[in-house]
Amino acid sequence: MKPEFETYLKKIGFTTPFLEKAERVYSFYFDIYGEQIEDIFVSEYVDDDGKRIFENLWFFTSYAVMEAKNFLFEDNFDAMCHSNIIVLWRIKNTNIEGNVFNSESRIYLTFSVPEDFHADYKASGNNCKHLMHIFHKYIKTNMRAGS
Repeated sequence: MKPEFETYLKKIGFTTPFLEKAERVYSFYFDIYGEQIEDIFVSEYVDDDGKRIFENLWFFTSYAVMEAKNFLFEDNFDAMCHSNIIVLWRIKNTNIEGNVFNSESRIYLTFSVPEDFHADYKASGNNCKHLMHIFHKYIKTNMRAGS
């Protein structure tokens, strides 16, 4: 796995077992996409007890997005082309002022493409800035013309 991916995962609280699982997922997608994989994102949220819950692991190339659903507990992989096909995006956020994020910050981002497919990304605290990077680089820039 790329060193910057491991740094990101540790920053949001991944422990060794979670890192090992993420490495397995990365290896699966690397066998298909290789060096084209540019970015990583973990969709996560904080539960009512204040515990961070990691849901899905995402990887990105300039033209594709890959998702490992519930990656800590199962092998459930998919991918789709995202180039110029996004027809709708929505962001709901709390406790964010401009580009300033804190431990109470939350972002919920969803986007849709034709054929009734949509993706959901959740971020809390120090993961919010990374989600906004993903939004600007892959979601906003791939809106289909005329949407």
